[in-house]
Amino acid sequence: MRGRASPAERPRSAETIQPVPMKTIRVHSKKVWAVAFLKDGRQIVTASSQDTILRIWDVEEAEMVGTPFKGLSNCVDSVAVSPDD
Repeated sequence: MRGRASPAERPRSAETIQPVPMKTIRVHSKKVWAVAFLKDGRQIVTASSQDTILRIWDVEEAEMVGTPFKGLSNCVDSVAVSPDD
């Protein structure tokens, strides 16, 4: 027979573990469906499935790095970054 989980072992509600946004960047013309951090944690990749654009951002400056990747032929619903970046 199993005992009850201690308070430290019990799952917390989603309300108590929600992250707080540090910054909001609004530049995609449609909703962003995917975000991935590069391994250094200083840049992110964002993708919008509706405007088919990928962007790379500097997290601290909240500025785009380089130019966006435009003209993808299909929807973008996920992004991944290789640890070899």
